[in-house]
Amino acid sequence: MSGFSFGISAVLVIVVLALVLYAVFGSGRVQAVVDFTRRIAIVALVSVGFAIIAQVVSALSDPQVQLEVPVEPYWPEYPHVTDVSPDHGGNVTAQINEVLITSGSLSAGTRVLLATGALCEGLAVCAVILSVILLCNKLRVGKPFTASLRKTARVVATILGFGTTLGQILNGFGASFAGEESLHIDSFVSTAQSFEASSPWPEPTFAIYFEFNSLFIALGIFVVAELVTAGLRLTEQNNRLTADTEGLV
Repeated sequence: MSGFSFGISAVLVIVVLALVLYAVFGSGRVQAVVDFTRRIAIVALVSVGFAIIAQVVSALSDPQVQLEVPVEPYWPEYPHVTDVSPDHGGNVTAQINEVLITSGSLSAGTRVLLATGALCEGLAVCAVILSVILLCNKLRVGKPFTASLRKTARVVATILGFGTTLGQILNGFGASFAGEESLHIDSFVSTAQSFEASSPWPEPTFAIYFEFNSLFIALGIFVVAELVTAGLRLTEQNNRLTADTEGLV
C-alpha cells in the first residue's frame, strides 16, 4: 500500500494548505483549492474502493493467485559459466529475500488471510480519504474549525494506524503460508547434474514486512488535530478578552 500512502500524503498536504489559506485569507481565496482537493479525493475514494473489491475477490476466488512471498536468502548459481563480461560479480553481494509467484495451491485459510489483510489496509485508506471529503465540505460552507474536528481526526488516525498495521500482519501471515503451501518440498531427484542444495528453487520462510509510512501519517493527523484544537482555544480566549475589554470600555 505504499502507493496509497503516497496518495494520502499528497491529499493531506493539499488539505493542510487549504486550511492555512483559509485561516489567513478567508474562504474566498481557497475555494478553487478546496474544490480541486474534493474532486481528487472523490476520485481516489472510488478508485481505492474498486481496487479493494478486486483484491478481495481475487484472493478468495481466483484459481491462480499472484503474490510476493518471503523466502530464505539465496542467489542462483549457474555452473560452468566462464568469461563473464563485464566481470564485476566480485564487487556485488546479492540476495533474493522475496519472490513473485502465481499459485493455484492456496488453502481457504490462506486466501481468507490475504483477503482480510487487503480489506483492512484498504478500508483504513478509505477512512482517511472520506475524512478529507468531509473536511472539504466544511471548508466549502466556511465552517472547518468545529468542535468535532479533533474527534474526527483522532478516529481517522486510529483507524489508519490500526488498520494498516493489522493489514500488514495479516498479509505477512498470508504470504508466508502461501509460500509454504506453494514452494515447500520434502525431497527431489536431480538427473541432469549433481545438485547439493536442499531445494531446486527458493525455500519459503516466515516474514512480516512493515511499512511505517501510514503510522507516520496517523501521527501527523494527531498533531494537526491538536494544533487546530489549540488554535481554537486561543481564538476563544482572545474573543472573550476582547468582549470583556469592550464591555469595560
